Amino acid sequence: IHTTPGPGGVATFFSGGAIPQHQALQVPPVLGGLVFSSPETVAYAHERGMPIIVFLQEDTEYEAIYDALLDAGVDGIITGRPAAMRAKLVERG
Repeated sequence: IHTTPGPGGVATFFSGGAIPQHQALQVPPVLGGLVFSSPETVAYAHERGMPIIVFLQEDTEYEAIYDALLDAGVDGIITGRPAAMRAKLVERG
């Protein structure tokens, strides 16, 4: 069963610690002032072999965020607006 860490595990990972029991990071775009969806953050996670899946909530889901996440290279996007996300993917080819 694949799991993703909670806030403590995410903090451990981004502090340089290991979280070998987890296969991916599932994070919001921003939490507590930390931007998990920036190109630098995604690159850091990828360098350490960890995919980043960003989940969007009503207050963080808007068209521009789709472009930002795709440009940053996230591995997955959990959306509450699948039709809008699909339209963005079609638009981007």
